[in-house]
Amino acid sequence: MRQVSFHGEFRLIGLSRDQMPTVAEAIMEEMLKLEESGTGLFDSAVSVDVGKFLVEIETIASATDFDVATAIIRSSVRSAFHATGGHTAGWDDVVIEQQRDNMKLLSA
Repeated sequence: MRQVSFHGEFRLIGLSRDQMPTVAEAIMEEMLKLEESGTGLFDSAVSVDVGKFLVEIETIASATDFDVATAIIRSSVRSAFHATGGHTAGWDDVVIEQQRDNMKLLSA
């Protein structure tokens, strides 16, 4: 199994500062639902910078290989935005920083 970590910042356009915390909370709820659905996603976190209209998402996916884990992350983050009423125009052009996690847990 491979684990891929993701950290991304997304500027939310068309929202007021007052709406930002509510939207960030809804995105987090959706990420947790996706974790519970058994997709291989785990350890998700969402934070918000109201002043900059940014939502920051961190998560990890575990899968048989790097490409599958990356696909899980991309589709999960996009699904979370859609579930909260967000739009993802140009999503395929988004560059996601990817990092392999090659560590193994060794028995004592």
